[in-house]
Amino acid sequence: MKNCLLALCGILTGLALVSFGQPIKPKNAPPGAAKAPNPAIPMGIMVKAYENSVAIRWSPSEAISWEMGKQYGYHVFRQEYVNQQRIGTEQQLTTLPIRPVTEEELKKYTDTSEVAKKALFSVTSAPTTDASLEEALKKDESRNFTFGMALIMANVYPLVAKLSGLMYTDATVVPYRTYYYEVRLNHPDLGKTVRAWAVTTPGATQTKSPMPFQFSGKSIKRNAVLQWRTDFVGFSYAYYDVYRSEHHDRGYKKLNKLPYVGFMSGTDEPNITKFQDTLPRLDKC
Repeated sequence: MKNCLLALCGILTGLALVSFGQPIKPKNAPPGAAKAPNPAIPMGIMVKAYENSVAIRWSPSEAISWEMGKQYGYHVFRQEYVNQQRIGTEQQLTTLPIRPVTEEELKKYTDTSEVAKKALFSVTSAPTTDASLEEALKKDESRNFTFGMALIMANVYPLVAKLSGLMYTDATVVPYRTYYYEVRLNHPDLGKTVRAWAVTTPGATQTKSPMPFQFSGKSIKRNAVLQWRTDFVGFSYAYYDVYRSEHHDRGYKKLNKLPYVGFMSGTDEPNITKFQDTLPRLDKC
C-alpha cells in the first residue's frame, strides 16, 4: 500500500464482568414477567471518572436480562473505598428506579437515532409456546439481534444509554476520593444477584484504553485488508472507527459510515477482526 496510512480507533465499553448468583424466582411477578437470567451470564459495568463527577454505564448481557431491567429498573449505590475495602455507610444515589423512557417521552428527542428508537421498544417477552420450534428459534434470533443492536446504539450515543435506563451520572463526588459503585436490579430478591460493581477515583489520572494490537494490513491490487486482535485483557470495545490518510499526522478520513462492530476471520482465529477497504488508486491512497 504505497503512501497509504490507515488508522484504527477503538471505542471502549470497558465492561468489568461480574457473575450472577443463583437465580431466584420473583415473588408476585406480573403476568408475562421475565424469568431470572442464566446465572452463568454476567452483567457488565463501566465507570468513567471526571474532575467532579462519575459516569456509570451498565449493560445486561442477554435479552431476557434487559427485559427484567425494563420491568423493574435499577438502583445505584455508592460507598467509600479505602485500602481495597468498603468503609462507612452505603448510600443509595437513586430515589426512583432507573428505567427506559416511554415512547411518548422519546419523541421529544429528535436527534436520537431512529435505529435506537426502534431497538429500545422492539424487544418483548411475548410467549411463543403455541409456535413451532422453527418459528420460536427465528423469533429468539431476531430478539437477540435487536437487543445487540440496542446495546451498540447505547455504547455509541450516551444519550441513548441514558434514555435506555442504562446510565447514571453521580455529581456529588469529592475529587481524589475513591468510590465503590454498585448497580442492582430493583427487586427485593433478584437485586441480590442481578448486579454489577466497579471502583474509581474522580480527579485522578485515568488509565488509557489499550490500543488494538497486532494491527497489520496487506494490499491485493486496490483492496486493502486490515486485521487486529480483539482479545484485550479486562477490556471490551463496542465498535471501531477506521481512518485513512496520505500522511501520518494529518488528513485522516473516516472510512466507516456506521460503527464498525467487525466480523471474525473464522473459527480458527476467534480473536481476529478484519476490515476491507478499496483504495482510490494503486499508487496513492
